[in-house]
Amino acid sequence: MDSQREIRSYSNGAQCSRGSIIGTSVAGHERWIRGNCSSTAARRGLTLDQLAARSQISRGQISNLEHGRRRARADTAAALDRALGAGGLLIWLAAEGTEDDGVRRRAILAAVSAAAGAGALDGTYTLADLLRHGLLGVAGAAEDWEAATAVYTAQLVTDPSPAYGTALLAALAVLRNQPPTADRIRAGARIGQLYGLWLGNQGQLGAAHHWYRSATALADRSGCLDTRAYTRGRAAARGLYEGWTVTRTLDTAATALALTARPTSGGVEAHAARVQVHALTGDLRAGRRAVAAMADLAGRLDGHGGGARTAFLSASWNAAPAANRTPCALATSPSPSWPTGRPGWPRSSSTAAGHWPLPAGCTKG
Repeated sequence: MDSQREIRSYSNGAQCSRGSIIGTSVAGHERWIRGNCSSTAARRGLTLDQLAARSQISRGQISNLEHGRRRARADTAAALDRALGAGGLLIWLAAEGTEDDGVRRRAILAAVSAAAGAGALDGTYTLADLLRHGLLGVAGAAEDWEAATAVYTAQLVTDPSPAYGTALLAALAVLRNQPPTADRIRAGARIGQLYGLWLGNQGQLGAAHHWYRSATALADRSGCLDTRAYTRGRAAARGLYEGWTVTRTLDTAATALALTARPTSGGVEAHAARVQVHALTGDLRAGRRAVAAMADLAGRLDGHGGGARTAFLSASWNAAPAANRTPCALATSPSPSWPTGRPGWPRSSSTAAGHWPLPAGCTKG
């Protein structure tokens, strides 16, 4: 019975931690430390007794802290932080609780608590990024979301680690809690798309597809044609490897290409999706046309808006291998009459990330 009460207490603490931090004193920090301690323990599956044993702090002392009967001292916060693997969060909050600048404290905590409520707070990397956003807000400096998106885009290829996924969620949580503007909505679409791509790399295809759809909706809301084309084109290029049908892939690619006649990274992605479909169905003539269109668009891409700067793939890098590989793939395709309603290739994460599947006898160019 006591264990059940403890678990319910942790669950209640997790709920409390999702609220906004509106206090103007040290008490606001104390409430947030208590809530985050409880919610983190709940996510780790720890009872009060287990947390006490791991942190070497008495059960009564932890209970007093959680119920607000005692303030969190620095040594207590450090022990609990280590026991819970909170990445320095509890230590930082305990130290910040002694400061007098309530406005600065609330601004930073607003960013941190937003991500914690979304379950995105996991480790020092994410905490540091959230604090960076909070400090920018305190200083009255707006985040350069175009630059941030470019960094996240590069990381999808160079460092697609679990920390990367939580960092994307942290950025989305910050965006969600800021006043909506066209730039922020566009950034939300781009970062949401990246999160979907990251989920796809983890094999979570259903969740990935939900994020593709949400990213497309955000892109439409932003009114940015480059982003609208990119979210659709990239989803089509990936979707064929993640269970999309040929018909759905071609329809989505066509929509991306119809949005604007200007060269966009989304257009390159849409042509890439078409090339993959034609390789799958064995349509050599259409495949060669798609490769030529893709190469032409890629050659005209540089300097056209933000989409060119934050493309998932370098268009010039992508077009040349496609031109070399596609004739081999098309010529040896085993299924020239592939039905349009049948799903495409479910592939490994490395293939889904952009590598081309080559038939036997073909070598990478």
